[in-house]
Amino acid sequence: MTRTVAGRLAGIFAATAALIAIGFVSIGFYASYGGLVIAGAVAIFVGSTVAAAVDPTRAENHAGVVAFYILALGAAYFLMALTSASLAPARALGGPGVYPPMPRDGAPVTYPPQRLNLHGGLVLQAATMTVFEGARLIAGDGSAPIDNAAFVVDGDRITAVGRKESLQTPLGARRVDLTGKTVMPALVDAHVHLGYRSGTTFTAANYTRENLLDTLDRFAYFGVAAVLEAGTGRGELPFQVRAGAGTPTRYLTAGSGFAMPNAGPGGPMRDAARGVTTEADARAQVQELARRKPDLVKIWVDDRNGTVEKLEPNLYRAIIDEAHKQNLRVMAHIATLDDAKDLVRAGVDGFAHVFRDRAADAELLAMLKARPNVFFLETLWGVRTAIYQETPAWLAEPITREALSPAQIAQLRDAFLVPAAPATVQRALEEADRLTSNVAALHKAGVKLGLGTDTGGVTGGGYFGLATHVELELLVKAGLTPAQAIAAGTRTSAEILGLTNLGTLAPGKSADFLVLDANPLDAIGNTRKIARVYARGAEVDRAALKARWAASTTAGRRPM
Repeated sequence: MTRTVAGRLAGIFAATAALIAIGFVSIGFYASYGGLVIAGAVAIFVGSTVAAAVDPTRAENHAGVVAFYILALGAAYFLMALTSASLAPARALGGPGVYPPMPRDGAPVTYPPQRLNLHGGLVLQAATMTVFEGARLIAGDGSAPIDNAAFVVDGDRITAVGRKESLQTPLGARRVDLTGKTVMPALVDAHVHLGYRSGTTFTAANYTRENLLDTLDRFAYFGVAAVLEAGTGRGELPFQVRAGAGTPTRYLTAGSGFAMPNAGPGGPMRDAARGVTTEADARAQVQELARRKPDLVKIWVDDRNGTVEKLEPNLYRAIIDEAHKQNLRVMAHIATLDDAKDLVRAGVDGFAHVFRDRAADAELLAMLKARPNVFFLETLWGVRTAIYQETPAWLAEPITREALSPAQIAQLRDAFLVPAAPATVQRALEEADRLTSNVAALHKAGVKLGLGTDTGGVTGGGYFGLATHVELELLVKAGLTPAQAIAAGTRTSAEILGLTNLGTLAPGKSADFLVLDANPLDAIGNTRKIARVYARGAEVDRAALKARWAASTTAGRRPM
């Protein structure tokens, strides 16, 4: 009898040890039915073998006891998982502020999922593990879409992606049925100017923390996961907002960029740039900016049709060299092909615009082939009136009315209707044609093209988020396929900004995505048919934002 008891106890202890060892190898065995079956079978085999070695006279009896023990453990585990799932709130509301603090990309993942703060609103907090299933999934990397897809979100990360019928579903996970929908990665806009636009006004007095946060909420409403403020930040405020905003849309900033004195960006942004006249001063100011850890350095190399002084080559060479010493990349505003060539020779990392004075030539394309990481942001939104040549259909779409006040819509529409002299119209058409042709040529040559809108600037207007989606449509008009345009606005733009956790829907990536009511591969304008937006695994409360903006308009205030 003593030997029989010893055999059974040894088998149970061995089976338990096997289960623990399997957990150390991969905890994923306990996150799916298939994994549980494998772990249980291994544990029964190990336990039965050990029990038989201790008491070979009752091997079959011992195997039955070990099997019963493992099955009992499995049943208990299954019941606990179901109980935990039923008690977990599917849509708990997060309060104001951020807890825990939102990490920059590359930081360790924090669980449970973070609560993100909408300025004056809320973000709906996701359950710890959720399976989204039934949708068409566009990964954002240019690959073919996955029909009837499923993907698992654990906290703020995607852990698995595949077809619904082949993906193992974690035990206790909340399920979200997206049958008939299309899912795509959240967009990234790598060229914007924040703070100066509020409603229909355009002034430096608007550059406040409140306005910056409201603008980030507008990008979140449209499913834009990250933006770069391209060199028109004022003082310490952009860096303070970047550090503590906690908004669904990640806020990157170049701080204040570089130009000749009083020769940088236009309008009320003109004084935001650092005016430099000597190489020593340029290097010293780059060093001072570097202490704030900007996400890029911005320079303006443009004489604005002879109205301002263009940044001298010796100065931009000093800025680029010093920035690289500080481990910072440099992005240049340009308008001409010759400036693009010389900046590539000087070591610039990318361009905020595509040149539009002449066609791309073999010399430039060869230079770019030798430096494949040099990028261009196309900013076709800036010449939208010349590209469309009539009032576009998206002005009457529901999402436009949801995010913009009637006054903003009227201002946007008027730009398409204001008459101009025939010569002015012809120049605009020719410039737009050269720009779209150059975008097509760069794309064909394999140059890295990302999405930028220049929204918030002189030509960009205050149509934050909407312009990002329309830019996709303009890329298609320039000759890209819808899939290529989406890849430019997701994967490539994220790569340009160094956001390795964004851009595609794949295991290990941040769970930032849009749920659409229609397929944008059929018509790129369908990216604007947004059903839901998710940021780091949490659903953005778009209804709260829409209600807030509607209330501001009704009360007669500028929409904030």
